[in-house]
Amino acid sequence: MYDGLFAFLAFFGFFIIIILLVALAGYVLCSLALMTMATNRGIENPWLAWIPVGNMWILGQIIKTIELGQTKIENAGLILAVACGATAILGAIPVIGTLISLAYVVLSIIALFKLYKMYAA
Repeated sequence: MYDGLFAFLAFFGFFIIIILLVALAGYVLCSLALMTMATNRGIENPWLAWIPVGNMWILGQIIKTIELGQTKIENAGLILAVACGATAILGAIPVIGTLISLAYVVLSIIALFKLYKMYAA
């Protein structure tokens, strides 16, 4: 009677485990890459690449500035780390949290695009 339910739950559990393993592998590879880039550039405390807000600080230290159109934002490490922390804290607020999260995603994409452009070629 419950065979179909147990099969579904087993498949769902297996699927969740696979997703978690892929996410863990991505996190490890990203952290290792940021730590290596920070070490090669002589940035202090490259181990911060393994900490969720610290990895954004490391990313900002590597790229130095963020360009938004004609505007150049200096001290990208601080801006990205504060934006990550603000998103984690304020992300649960219905409207404001959604806007902050969206702004953080856009800022992160711009920062990662600059990083990719720096190392491409």
